[in-house]
Amino acid sequence: MHTEPATVHRLESASALFKTRITALLKTRAAKEKSSSASKNSKKRVAAWHPEKAAAKPKKRALVSLPSQVNFSDIMAVRGKE
Repeated sequence: MHTEPATVHRLESASALFKTRITALLKTRAAKEKSSSASKNSKKRVAAWHPEKAAAKPKKRALVSLPSQVNFSDIMAVRGKE
């Protein structure tokens, strides 16, 4: 089977581009993992030496606070479709 030179060139350039993108992604991922593990280790050190700072970190809050039990009829009453 004969392949046109232009097609071969397109395939080669596409595979080269793919390789460079993959290597760039892998490098950035490795850098992110390295920095995140370093920050986790520093947080652990701070918690070990300064327990008051570890205890003072803010709690994650839900964006919307709902009552613990919500009835469907209550929602429909609020919407005016009872």
